Amino acid sequence: MRQKALGKGEGSPELTELDNEEEEISNTLQCLENKDQLSLEHQFHTWITLERKINAVTHLNNDLAQRLIDITSNNLIQELEEELEKAAIGVLVATAKHFPEIVLANLQERIQPKALPHHSILCAMVKLCQLKAMAPYFGAMWDCVLPVLPLVQSKEYVLLFCDVLRHLASSVSRYLAEPPQEVGELDITRDTAASQAHVTFLVLFNNWFPSAQGKQVMEATLNAITPLFFIMSVQTLKNHLQYLITGLLHLYETGLPHFYITECLCALLDSVLSYKKWSKRLHYSLDSILSALFAQVCAKIETSDTPSKRNQEAALQAFKVLGVVYQEDIMAFLKKKMEHAEEVEYTAVLTILRKIIQDSPHMDKVKNVLVQSVALLITENTELVKRPLLQLIRSLGCCGYLTLPGGKVLVDFVIQQCEHLVCTTTSKDAWNDEMIQKYSISTLHLVPWKMLMQVVCPLEYTNTFIPVGKALTSLLLKSRIAGRSPYLGELHRRPAELPTPQALLLRLLVISLYPYKGGDSGIIALQLLHALHPINSLHPVMHSVLGQLWTEHIPELIKYLEAHTKETLEEKTWKGKLLMLLEMSVESIMDDAWSRELVNEILVKSKSYSHGPQDKYFPYKFYGTVLRVSRSKEFVREYLIIILQTSHQEEAEREGIASAISLTATRHLNDTLVVLQEFSNQLIPEEGSPSEQNEWRRSFSTLHLCYDQVAMKTKDSILPLVDNILFQMLHHFRRCTASAMDLSLKLSFLRSMATFTRTVGDIAHTAKETHEFSQKAVIAAFMMLFPDILFFGPLCCVQKLIEEESVQLLSTPVRQQAMIVVTNLRKLKPPLKPEIKILLVRTCYKSVFSLPPIENMLGEVCDSTQYQHSESLYKETISALRGMLEGLVLEYPGDVQKILEYIEPWLSSRKDHERERAMWCSARLLRCVAKLPNFDVSIEFSRLGRLVRLLALRCHDPVDNICFLAARAVYNLYCILLVKKQLDKGHTAEKLYAYKNLGTYSPSVFYNNTSQIAKAFAEYFTPRQLTNLVLTALDGLTDPREKISRAAGELLSAILDERGADLEKVDDTLTGIYKRLCLIQEPNTRQEMLRAVCFLAGNNTKKVVPILLAHSLPWDSNTTALWRVLGTRRETTLCVLQLLIQILEEKPVQKDNSSISDDETSLQAVAVTCALCEMLSVPGCRDAVQELYPRLLLAMLGHVQKVIEQNPLENMVVYRKECGQENRPKAFDPTSCALEAMKTLLSGAGYFEVLVYMEEHRGWDLLSSPCDYYCGIIEITSAMVKHFRPLQLHRIFKKLIPLLNSENEHDKVMSRAFYAQLLWHRSVAQSQELDILAPLKKWTQETNPIIKLLGLRGISNLALHPGKATHLRSHLPALQEFLKEKDERIAEQALKALRNIIYYMEGEEAKAAFCQIGKSLWQPITDESEKVRITVIIALGKMLKQVNKFKPGPAVHYEIYCALVPLMLVMQENKPEVLKACGDTLAECALAMGWTQLRNLFRHLTLSDHLQVLQEMCKYLVKKCRKMVGDILLKSLAYLKSPQHLLREAAVRFIAYTVKNMNLIEVDHDDVMLMLNVAAATHENKKLIMSTTLQAFQQLLNECKSRITQSS
Repeated sequence: MRQKALGKGEGSPELTELDNEEEEISNTLQCLENKDQLSLEHQFHTWITLERKINAVTHLNNDLAQRLIDITSNNLIQELEEELEKAAIGVLVATAKHFPEIVLANLQERIQPKALPHHSILCAMVKLCQLKAMAPYFGAMWDCVLPVLPLVQSKEYVLLFCDVLRHLASSVSRYLAEPPQEVGELDITRDTAASQAHVTFLVLFNNWFPSAQGKQVMEATLNAITPLFFIMSVQTLKNHLQYLITGLLHLYETGLPHFYITECLCALLDSVLSYKKWSKRLHYSLDSILSALFAQVCAKIETSDTPSKRNQEAALQAFKVLGVVYQEDIMAFLKKKMEHAEEVEYTAVLTILRKIIQDSPHMDKVKNVLVQSVALLITENTELVKRPLLQLIRSLGCCGYLTLPGGKVLVDFVIQQCEHLVCTTTSKDAWNDEMIQKYSISTLHLVPWKMLMQVVCPLEYTNTFIPVGKALTSLLLKSRIAGRSPYLGELHRRPAELPTPQALLLRLLVISLYPYKGGDSGIIALQLLHALHPINSLHPVMHSVLGQLWTEHIPELIKYLEAHTKETLEEKTWKGKLLMLLEMSVESIMDDAWSRELVNEILVKSKSYSHGPQDKYFPYKFYGTVLRVSRSKEFVREYLIIILQTSHQEEAEREGIASAISLTATRHLNDTLVVLQEFSNQLIPEEGSPSEQNEWRRSFSTLHLCYDQVAMKTKDSILPLVDNILFQMLHHFRRCTASAMDLSLKLSFLRSMATFTRTVGDIAHTAKETHEFSQKAVIAAFMMLFPDILFFGPLCCVQKLIEEESVQLLSTPVRQQAMIVVTNLRKLKPPLKPEIKILLVRTCYKSVFSLPPIENMLGEVCDSTQYQHSESLYKETISALRGMLEGLVLEYPGDVQKILEYIEPWLSSRKDHERERAMWCSARLLRCVAKLPNFDVSIEFSRLGRLVRLLALRCHDPVDNICFLAARAVYNLYCILLVKKQLDKGHTAEKLYAYKNLGTYSPSVFYNNTSQIAKAFAEYFTPRQLTNLVLTALDGLTDPREKISRAAGELLSAILDERGADLEKVDDTLTGIYKRLCLIQEPNTRQEMLRAVCFLAGNNTKKVVPILLAHSLPWDSNTTALWRVLGTRRETTLCVLQLLIQILEEKPVQKDNSSISDDETSLQAVAVTCALCEMLSVPGCRDAVQELYPRLLLAMLGHVQKVIEQNPLENMVVYRKECGQENRPKAFDPTSCALEAMKTLLSGAGYFEVLVYMEEHRGWDLLSSPCDYYCGIIEITSAMVKHFRPLQLHRIFKKLIPLLNSENEHDKVMSRAFYAQLLWHRSVAQSQELDILAPLKKWTQETNPIIKLLGLRGISNLALHPGKATHLRSHLPALQEFLKEKDERIAEQALKALRNIIYYMEGEEAKAAFCQIGKSLWQPITDESEKVRITVIIALGKMLKQVNKFKPGPAVHYEIYCALVPLMLVMQENKPEVLKACGDTLAECALAMGWTQLRNLFRHLTLSDHLQVLQEMCKYLVKKCRKMVGDILLKSLAYLKSPQHLLREAAVRFIAYTVKNMNLIEVDHDDVMLMLNVAAATHENKKLIMSTTLQAFQQLLNECKSRITQSS
C-alpha cells in the first residue's frame, strides 16, 4: 500500500509512458480511498505526491480526473486537519488545470443556494479564483457565490467569502481589461460583471461592513470592496461617490488600520478619475482628501511595520492619481504645507512632489513654480532632510526641469553633497553621508553640460571637481557619440556665463598638476580636456592641428597616470609633461592675441591660488612657457617687464617670477638679461616708509633669484656671461650698502650669491669647455676681506663679513652664508692660493669652534619659535663649515693633512663643545676624502701614529657624541689608508670601487672600541712605531680616568694580537704589564692587560713562558692570573702547552745565553704542573687540550711517575689553590700538584666521566703509589676506553708506539700498561697497522713481573674481540704454564686470558679447547689465594657457558665430573663472593649435564642453605650417577690430606653426605675396605670434623664392618 502511495508500483512494460503516469496517479489515489489504513503523516505525503504527479503530467484521462475531483471534494467536506486540507486543495487546483469545467461542476454541486458550503470548499475557491485556467468560468463561480451571501452570518464565513470575492473581483477586473490568450472567452461581460459587482458591493458595504464583528471583518470587507470599484459601472459610481468618500474619510477616525482605508480610497479615486467628466465632482471634497492623504504620508513608519509602509505608498499613489487632474491645486496645497513646516512635513512634501512629477506631461503648468519652490526651500533652510530632496532633484533632472529658473540652486546643492568627506550636516534619515555623496554624484549625470561647465573654473568648487568632471566628460562624450556635439562656440558668445577657453585650459592644467589629489583628479581633468578639444577662440570649430595634437598626447598622459600611483609618480617628470603639452598647444595655435589672453588670465588667476605655495608657483611656469614659445621679442620684453612689476611679497611669488623668467631665457637669453639689467638699475635705495623699503628688498631678492634660475635653465650658455653677472651683483650690493649696512640686505645678497655660485659651479663642473672666472678670488677675499690680497679697490670700504661676527653669540647666518659661497667657488677655475686657504681655515675655525655651547645659546631664548630658529641656525652654520672644508679638500686633496693639523688643538681642547665641533668636522672631512671618486695617491699622513692615538682616545671621550664622531673619523681614516694600499698594489678603478663598497669595518665597530681601531691600523705601523705605541700605551694603563685606562688596555691587547710578533722589546713589555698589574683594580682594564699578555705569549711563546716559569714558587695571584689567561685563547694555549710538554718530556727550553741546572730543570717541571693547574682550569682551553690530549696525558703521567719515585717532602708547598666557602687556599706538594694537574687536565678536556671512574675505582690512589702505578694507568685507560670515541683512542695508541721499547723503564711500564688496556677496545685491537700480538708474547717472556702481567692482560683483552680467540688457541699451553706462577697476579691474569679465549671461541673448537685446559683448572679451584679461587671458578663458569651453546659431549662431561669435587668443597666456605661464583659455575655444570633440578638450586644458592644444597647434590649424584660416585669419592679422599683445614673438613662432609645415601652392598669389596680405613682414620682424628659429620662417619664405619662380616 505504501509503495503505491509513493508511486513505486510495478507497471506493465507494454504500457506507454502516459499510461504509466496515470496508473501511478491511480494507485496513489487508491491509497487515499483506503486512508483509514494510513497515518496522518502518510496521508499528507500521499496528497503531496499526488499533486506533484498531476502537475507533472501533460494530460489526464477524463475518468481519472472525475475520480480525482470526487475523492478530493469528498475529503474536503470532511473535517481535515489544516495541513491535509491545504494538500487536498492543492490536488484539486492541480486537477483544475486539466479539467476546469469538471471542477466547476463539482463546486456547483457542493454550493447550494439555500445552504452554506463547507469552509474547505470556500478555501478551494480562493485558490481557484487565482488560477488562469478558471478564467472562462469566473462568471459561473460568481453566480454560485452571490445567492449564498445573504446566508452568511458568522465571522469565519464572512472572512472566507471576502477572500473569495476579493480574488474573484481582482481576476475579473484584470481579465476584462486584458483577456487571456491561452484560454477561452470569459463567460461574463463587462455589463454583467458591473451588475454583479454592484450587488456584491451593496452586500459588503451595507450589510457586512457596518456589522459589529470586529476590525478583522471590516478590514476584509474593505479589501474585497477595493477591486469592485474597477468593475462597477459609471452610473453606479456617480450615485455612490460622495457617500463613499465621506464614509472612507470618516473611517480614518476609527481604530481601523489606515492602510485598508487608503488603498480603498486610492482605488476609488483611480476608477473615478479615469472618467474625466467626473473630475469636478471630486473638487468639492478635494481639500479633505488631500489633507487625509497628506496625513498618511506624514505618518511615522517603523522599519518592520509593513502595513504602515504600504499605507504611505498607497497615499502617494493617490496623490499621483490626483495630480493628473488637480496639479495646480496640489501644488498650492503643498506650498501652503511648506510654510513653517517641520522636518516631517518637509519630507512628506518632497516625497509627494517626487511622486507626482513622474507623469511630467501633466506638470507643465506648475513646473516653474515647482522648481522655484524647491530652490526657495534650499535657500531658506539650513537643516534639510537630504534624501528626499536629492531624490526630488534627481526626478526633476530626469524631467529636464533643472534648466528652469531656480535650477542652478538645485544643481549647486547637489554639487555640495558631492564634496568628498566634507558633509557638514548630520544625516537625519536612513542615509549616511557616503550614501548621499554617491547618490548626488550619480545625479550629476542628469545636469545639463552647460550648467556643469560653469562650476569647473571657480575655486569654490575645487573639492567637487572630480564628480563634476566625470559627469561633464560623460555628457560631452555621450553627446558626441549620439551625433549631437555640444556647440563650444558658446564659450565665446556667453563669457559671462561660461568660462573662456583660456580660463578653462589653465584651470584644467592646474588641477592636473596634482593628479591624485582627492582621487584621480588629474586623469579626470585630462579626460575633460580631451573631450573639449580643441579650445580656440578664433576657430569655434575644431582646429585640425590642435585636435590631432591633443588626440595623440592627452591619452598618453592619461595612460602615464594610470600606470603610476601617488607614491610612484615623479612630480618633476609629470609637471614637465604638462608644460610640454601647453608649449606644443600654444605653438600649434601661434596666435599672439590668443597667447596674450592666456598670459593675462594666468596673471589674474595666479593671485587667487592661495591654498599653497605650489598653487601660486606653477602658473608662473605656464606664463614663462607661453613667453618662451613666442617669436615676438616685443611681446616677450613687454610681458617680462609686466611680471617683474607684479607683487614680490610672498616667497612663492618671487620664485614663480624667477621660474617664468628662466623659462623665457632658454630661448630669449639676451632679451631676458637686458630686462633684468634695466630692472636692476631701477632698484636704487631711497628713504621711504618701512613698507616701501621692504618692497624694495623683496625686489632685490627677486632679481638675484632670477639670475640663479636663468643660469640653472640656460646651462653652458650662461658661462661666458658669469663674470659680468658676478660683477654686477657685487657692484649693486656695494652701491646699495655704501651709506649703511643693512643686515637683511647683507643676508639677501649672501644667499643669492651662494645660490648663484652653486648653480654656476655645477654648470662649470660638467661643461665641455673650461672657463676661467676672474671674480672667484675677489669673492673669496670679499667673504674674509683681506686687504693685502684684494685688487678690487672699492671693496676696502666694506666691513669684514666673518671676522666681525661675534664668537660669543650666534644670531645671524652671515658667517654661514659666507662659508657656503666659498664652498661653491671650488668648482670654478682657477684654484685659490695657499695663503688664502690657510687664513680662511683659521678664521673659520675660530669663528665657529669658539662659539658658546648650543645649550647656553638656546637657554637665552624665550619663545619656542626663536628657539627653533637658533637651533637650526647653529646646525646650518657648522654644516657650512664642514662643506667649506670639504670643498677645499676636493679642490686639492693633498691639503687634508694641513687642514687636520690646524684642527688638532681644538680636538685636545679642555672644553667639551669645542672638542665636539672639531671632531665633527674632522670626521666629515675624512669621510669626504675617503669618498673621493678619483682618489689622489699624493695624500699622505706622515703623523699617522699621533692621529690614530688621538682619535682612539677620543673614541672613549666622556662626551658620548664625541665618541661617536671619533668612531666615524677612525673609520674614514681607515678607508683612506685601505684605498691607498690598494692603489699602491696597482688595482684598477673598478676593482678599487668594489673593494671600497665591500667594507671590512663600519663606524659602529669603532664606537667605544679601541681594540678594533688597533686591529684596523696595526698593519700600517712600522716595528718601531709599533713598539713605541705599545710602551706608550703602558703609561695609559694607570690613568685615573677609567675609560682612558680601559681604552689603553684595549689598544695594547689588540695591537699585540695583530702585530705582537713584530714587537722589539718583549721583556720590557711583559715586565711593565706585570708591575702595573698589582696597581690596577679596575676589572675591565685588568682583563685587557691579561689579554695583552695572552696575545704576547701567543706570538712570543719561547720568550714569555721561561720568564713566567722563573717566578718563585708558590706563585702570587698576579702570576696565576697571567697563567690562567694563557688558557683563554686557543692559539696561545696550543703554543704554550706544546712548550710545557717539551719541558715535561725533559726537553727544557732555556733562555738565550744561559743554562739551567738539573735541580732547576726538575723545579721547572714542577712549575709546569702548577702552570697547567691554572691554564687547564679555564673553560676556554677545552679545544686546545683535546687537540694535544694524547701527548699531554703521557707527559703528565710520566711526570707523576718521576715525582712519586723522587719521594719529595710532603710539607714542600709548590702551589696554592683557592677552594672552599671561606676561600682558604689549599697547599699542594709536588706529588699532589702533579695529580691535581692530571685531574685538571681531564676536567679541562671535558672528560668528566673519566674523573668519576677514577674516583670510584681508587685510580688516584693507585697512581700515587710507586707499586701500583701501573694499576692506576690501567684504571685510567679503562675509563678512557669506556667513555672515549675510537678516534681519540687511536690518537693515544699511536703516541704509545714509540715508547713501547723505550730505554727508560718508566716510559716502558707506562706505555705498555696503556697498550695492554687499550686492546680492550675493539677498534684498537683490530687495527691492521701493527702486529698486535707479537709484542704481547714478547712481554710474557720478560723477567719483570709487571711487564709479564701486562703482556698477559693484553692477550686477555685481545681475546675479547671477534676472530682473535681462534687465533690465540695455539697459545693455550703457554698460558697454562702461567697458572703455576707463584705470583698470584700473573696466575690470575693467565686465568682471565684462558677464560676469554675459550669464551669467545665457536663450536667444536670451544669444546676441544675447554677439554684441553680443563685439567689445569682443577688445582687452582682450591688454591690458597681466595682471589685466585674466585677468578678460576668464574672463568670455569664463563667457559662452560660458551661450551653449553654447542651441546657438550662426554669429554666435556668428564671434565665437569673432575671439577665437581673441588667446586663442592670450595662451595662450603662461608664467603658470599666464593659462594656466588660456585653457584653460577655449578649451575652451568648442571646445565651441561642435564641436571635441571640441581641447576635451579645452584642459581639460588645462599649462605643460609648452601649445606642443604650440598646434601641434595650428594643425594642426586648417588641416585643419578652411580657409575661416577666411586671416582668422585676417590677424588674427595685426596683432599683429606690437604694442608688447608677448610678443605679437609669440606672433604669429610662431602664424603659423609655421599656415603649416607649409598647402599654399600652394591659397592666393590676393595672400595669398601678403602672407605673403612678412611672412616676409621677419620674417626680416630675427631678434631678434623664436626659432630654432625662425625655421626655420619660413625654410621659409615658400622656399615663397612657389617659389609665385611657378611662377605666373609
